[in-house]
Amino acid sequence: MQSTTLSHYPWNAHRAAGYLDVSVGHLYNLLAHNRGPRCIRYGRHLRFSRKDLDVWLARRCAAAFQD
Repeated sequence: MQSTTLSHYPWNAHRAAGYLDVSVGHLYNLLAHNRGPRCIRYGRHLRFSRKDLDVWLARRCAAAFQD
């Protein structure tokens, strides 16, 4: 089993929201409803990886074109 280190998740919620072009509040709402990108909790902070954000975006785009 691979260990997850903080270096794999370097982005905080503000940077992730900026990358996704959404507000931080919207990102938190997506996560609260289990519809947001994968992240880890580090203390009271959420941390994101660019790879997980890209995967989430690709899935959202694919789902939008299927409808």
